Amino acid sequence: MHVQSMSSLRARILPLAHSFALLALVGGSSLGCALSPHPTVAVDRPAASSDLERSLAEAGPIRHEVVISARWVVDRKGLVNLQHPEAKAAGLRKGDVPVVLPVHVLRHPERGLFVIDTGVAKSRVKGEAEGADGDGTRGLVASFLRGIEGERSLSSIVEATGEPLAGVFLTHMHLDHVLGLADVPEGTPIYTGPGESSARRGGNGLLRGTYRRLLAGHEVREWTFGALDEADPLAGAVDVFGDGSLWALPAPGHTPGSVAYLVRTTEGPRLIAGDTSHTRWGFEHGVEPGTFTDDHEDNVRSLEALRSLASRHRIPTYMGHEEGAVVLGAEVRTVARR
Repeated sequence: MHVQSMSSLRARILPLAHSFALLALVGGSSLGCALSPHPTVAVDRPAASSDLERSLAEAGPIRHEVVISARWVVDRKGLVNLQHPEAKAAGLRKGDVPVVLPVHVLRHPERGLFVIDTGVAKSRVKGEAEGADGDGTRGLVASFLRGIEGERSLSSIVEATGEPLAGVFLTHMHLDHVLGLADVPEGTPIYTGPGESSARRGGNGLLRGTYRRLLAGHEVREWTFGALDEADPLAGAVDVFGDGSLWALPAPGHTPGSVAYLVRTTEGPRLIAGDTSHTRWGFEHGVEPGTFTDDHEDNVRSLEALRSLASRHRIPTYMGHEEGAVVLGAEVRTVARR
């Protein structure tokens, strides 16, 4: 089914990955259950945010590439809080807008190959799907997600590097960020924010089978951040490799365990905001996502923390669902996708 033919369905059902409460009613699922019973392992490597900021003075060792894995169409009212004064002043209205599903490829000279978020599996990409296993979705879930148009699978992205995949970092566990897990070899560790798989929300019952299939054979490791500090929202950031090259930053709000990643690349620092902001416009104007986000107050705090960090150091920042990056400073400008 082509994206254009999904409009009537979207008019009745909000995008699946972000609208669990409504899908619970549609699918008859129980309200308030955990997303996945899959066991998790805590990862405890907190470091002071002052160490994080000092590490930005020099380029790092990681080679970074952004690959668009798929394209989709969703309603703007989910991507941006249309009730925000900035959105009203800009005349933003609900309606279908195109989005992308990016994969961030990180190559560390000693630790190997990692990805941030997973795009889609080869079963969703024409020319790759023949003989491929499914991506774990079935029934209503699979029917709705036919609107996603795959361009490059996670499998083909990894194969192009010529390196084995050492691990997967997730910004959060909404379904549109984990569909590529079907291409990830068993035993590859998956890293998430604290409490992501155990967060309770309506509609999870409908998705539990999908997540059980996607996570089978993997160890899920959850970052353990230091105590959150209102005066320093990035306190307790995790130094992922212990060399200051990659930092996991707490960014709760969009989901309880949302994570952003600060990467010290060979071309300077890059910030991966995930769905703390879906769009460049939202990041530029400090407007959090709309109906797709769990906790607006927490999302606003996390967004402001990331904007402050990015502005202080003029860090190119990548959003969850748009191509290219934005640089905040005296004058906001955009950076073309590589």
